[in-house]
Amino acid sequence: MASKSEEKRQVRDRLRISPALVHEIVRSEGEHELRRGFTALWWSGLAAGLSMGLSPLASGILAAALPAEPWADIIVAFGYSAGFAIVVLGRQQLFTENTITALLPVINHRTGEYLARMLRLWGIVLSANLVGAALVAALFALTPLLPESHADAVEHISLAYVERSSLATFLAAIVAGWLIAALVWTMPSVPQSRLALVVFFTWLVGIGHFAHVIAGAVSAFFLLLSGGASALQALVNFLVPALLGNVIGGSVLFALISYAQVREEVDPDDEVETPA
Repeated sequence: MASKSEEKRQVRDRLRISPALVHEIVRSEGEHELRRGFTALWWSGLAAGLSMGLSPLASGILAAALPAEPWADIIVAFGYSAGFAIVVLGRQQLFTENTITALLPVINHRTGEYLARMLRLWGIVLSANLVGAALVAALFALTPLLPESHADAVEHISLAYVERSSLATFLAAIVAGWLIAALVWTMPSVPQSRLALVVFFTWLVGIGHFAHVIAGAVSAFFLLLSGGASALQALVNFLVPALLGNVIGGSVLFALISYAQVREEVDPDDEVETPA
């Protein structure tokens, strides 16, 4: 028969993780990221940009293999999760993840130093992500790597991102930013189910045709290099509004609202020590 102390431990283990603890876990990760050096951030961000190329590639391969039926989109959208799974589980630096993890320490401390650190982190990771996205897009567009059927499917999927208006992209990007931030926020609660969470949230981004700036950048660069879109379309119709929407959805909305629910439980002077 279990002792009372053992029973109490079992009860604690079954209790739902509190929002304040989730906040502290995400914030401590952000503190660590803000202290990382340029080289580590750059190469991790570059790897993430390259990995994100698997999202349009996997979607294109599935689309080429399936009949042109409405239900096929449900399966094709699972391909969108491929790049995200590698990035998140491989702990690579993805800009839209940093919009919430890096912002929480800034909200907690509210100093110019932390704001400068966050902007530095965002700048390094975003630029590295975009370089990686451009490189993998060049590989797809300028080499015979992809069979014609796969290249055509990737082009068809990619056109959806640059053919809609800037406003439509901006609004779709807000939702994508919110969903990726929600992924980051929920992972500490169920660490054993990270892959399922990544697939679920990013499948929602894919099936809803919401705009993720890095995954979509691969598509935009692919079209630009293959002649399927102009630089103006890639920049104005997608990249700029997608970037702004992701930041607003992940930072201004999700991070601030998530912080508001725990602000009375969080003491900035009583924080978990993070790695230097």
